[in-house]
Amino acid sequence: MGGMSVRFFHPAWFAAIMGGSGVALVLTRFGLPSLGLGVYALAGLFFALTLAFFLAKLFRHPGQVWQELHHPLLSQMYATFPLAFLLFSLASLKVAGLKGLALAAFALGAPLVLLFSLLLGYLVFTRMRLPFEAANGTWFIPPVSAIVVPLAGGPLLPLMGPLAREAFLWMLMFLGLGLVLFLWVGANLFARLYAHERPAPELVPSLFIGLAPVGVGILAPLHLFQGAKAAGLYSGGLEALHLLGAALWGLGGWWFTLALALLVENYLLHRVRLAFQPGLWGLVFPMAAFTLATKTLADGLPSLVFQAFAHGLFAVLLAFYLPLLLRSLQAFWRLEVLQQPPASQPHPGPQGG
Repeated sequence: MGGMSVRFFHPAWFAAIMGGSGVALVLTRFGLPSLGLGVYALAGLFFALTLAFFLAKLFRHPGQVWQELHHPLLSQMYATFPLAFLLFSLASLKVAGLKGLALAAFALGAPLVLLFSLLLGYLVFTRMRLPFEAANGTWFIPPVSAIVVPLAGGPLLPLMGPLAREAFLWMLMFLGLGLVLFLWVGANLFARLYAHERPAPELVPSLFIGLAPVGVGILAPLHLFQGAKAAGLYSGGLEALHLLGAALWGLGGWWFTLALALLVENYLLHRVRLAFQPGLWGLVFPMAAFTLATKTLADGLPSLVFQAFAHGLFAVLLAFYLPLLLRSLQAFWRLEVLQQPPASQPHPGPQGG
């Protein structure tokens, strides 16, 4: 249609690194370290390719990037760029044991999360109109991304030497910022689902993004205070955090059931078949975060019920991840990622068409 160009590279491809890193962490947590390392390597390949194409787009077509930052849906996807650094950092440490790479990726990702959160917040407040009836799960990404900083940074505190105490305090601020904005954005999305008609089929997968702040909200305090304890900055216990995590899990379990019901209903009853696009990776990291949180609670409490839930969620996660992985490898191999989208639908918009 319009040939190939990095101008058409979709910002949501960074969600593939988020998802791959999350799956690698889950596999390792479930006692499958070799498979986890293989998935981590694939995430690294995606990261290298995605970063190369994105930087080429940024320097060759800055006007296109600026235009997309004013788009109601695409703008939210740009927040996946710094999150990819943070989650790849966590996987580098926990799965591959690469401490230097983990520190470097975290040092880049943490300030970029704050920068993109402020930039996109400012653009939403002053340049864009996001229709309330078009509210969807992507709204969580820019404001709530702050909660991923302590998730990835907590385990790195013992490696930060004299900077560890100040880093710990900064991570506490990120934790509070992300949790409060999660409640704020979640309330708005919940109100939209109550007050308006069912979401357009292409927006239903985005509802799974709501699982990410729940899963990360359980894991981030545990990671942060475990890291602080290892660094000598905290001497208390972690039992209360596991109990609070179990309480928060109730929200995630409820949300997962409703989101899955909508997705299955669209597929089985309404015969909806969604065309492949990188935004579908929004299914994977939230499921990975929620699965990892469930397994962490199962081991930490301990609880047979949570163990059963964790294995069920693990199966759903793999059902989402494997088809998307194969189709994404094909898209990069054939350079479909650089092809112009159909003229009738340049990008999926919040109105669903």
